[in-house]
Amino acid sequence: MKEEGSKHDLPAVLTVAEVAAYLRLDPRTVENNLLRPGVLRASKIGARWRITREAMMEYLQSTKGGSV
Repeated sequence: MKEEGSKHDLPAVLTVAEVAAYLRLDPRTVENNLLRPGVLRASKIGARWRITREAMMEYLQSTKGGSV
């Protein structure tokens, strides 16, 4: 994943680590504050979360000007 780029540089399906890197957050913060409470739409496959690029972009649009 590229550090600085457009949303099209991201894979269609992201891991917690990729989302965390993109948002510059700790992966535990992403899981505990965004995924578990359902703030960021995601699916759990086995023990692992997967987040679509579209879900992450929707989340970012919904929080524009707000805090994470």
